[in-house]
Amino acid sequence: MRSWCAEHPDAVIWMTLDAADDDPVRLWTHLATAVERLGHGLGTAALSSLATRGAPIGTAVDELMNGLVALGRPVAIVLDDLHTVESEAPVHSVAHAIKRMPVNARLLVSTRSDPPIGLAPLRARRALTEIRARELAFTVGEARELIVHEGIELSAEGVEGGRAFAGSARHVADYLADEVLPELAPLTRDFLLRTSVLGRFTPELCDAVLGHDDSAAVLAELARSNMFLVALDARGEWYRYHQLFGEVLQLELGREAAHELRRRAAAWCREQGLVEDAIEYAAAARDSEMVAQLLLEHHLQFIWGGRLGQFLGWIRWLPVEQLMGHPFLPATAAAAAALIPRPEVEIQRLLALAERARAERPNLWSPYVEAVVTPS
Repeated sequence: MRSWCAEHPDAVIWMTLDAADDDPVRLWTHLATAVERLGHGLGTAALSSLATRGAPIGTAVDELMNGLVALGRPVAIVLDDLHTVESEAPVHSVAHAIKRMPVNARLLVSTRSDPPIGLAPLRARRALTEIRARELAFTVGEARELIVHEGIELSAEGVEGGRAFAGSARHVADYLADEVLPELAPLTRDFLLRTSVLGRFTPELCDAVLGHDDSAAVLAELARSNMFLVALDARGEWYRYHQLFGEVLQLELGREAAHELRRRAAAWCREQGLVEDAIEYAAAARDSEMVAQLLLEHHLQFIWGGRLGQFLGWIRWLPVEQLMGHPFLPATAAAAAALIPRPEVEIQRLLALAERARAERPNLWSPYVEAVVTPS
């Protein structure tokens, strides 16, 4: 996909997806913001619709497609790692966008499994180009050519033996752990291990987590040496590791060290105003109190931004003890659940938690909580 984008004069919007993009409002807010950067006003209507509580996602998608028409020049939208989005709503919103995509726009998708976005009709209309594993896989001749070019001496039998090796992720993981990591310089290995807890990262985030001031140079060298590092933008500001390599690094690092590094990442993201990233890192570090504090500080950002489902998801993640310690959260969540609307049993559970906090921790009660839990 990067090669295709480099060879075409189209404007490119590249979005690398992760599990947090299961929220369609978040997904399309990022895309609409990117379109707005291509031209002032192109994403404004979509962003306004996304910020309206209860507005259908389809309306925002339609507005964004109109913005692409107004752009008046070719544009490519790249959704990298679509397989990480599993919920029905965001996937269906992508299918909706495909049906309404203007002629000046192309959608490029990478995924490890076929998404339910209506591939069969696209094939029938010859509106779909597919590049699958059989096209991407090297032949024995191509593998030999690469190996010879790299100056590695390997017999024909050795090249052929790669077929069996390549078929198992476990074998690849073992190879990385046993052969690649031990050969690295200690400082490089330490950098890789400790930054592996970061889903996506900038040099500044790495510096904050590691207590260094040279991460930009280290990342540039890793990128030059093809050390399983994926650049997420053309400016070299955001990176991530190849998924399997990142998993191997985290296994080598260990859980306790990972938790502390994630707490530092959460603190940095909090300072930078990257609220969602801060919450995700805090949750990964099992720091439920930081998650609660972030939700207290930024609940209006989720509610006014129409991301009520995302807010309620984090409330469900918090343990009861944390919700009891912050009755404002279950009370606010009950109000948010009523707006979507969510099932009555969920609303009543949240109200009951707030009432329990009033009985057991009256010093934490407030007029706002009283107003929410008291029927009108």
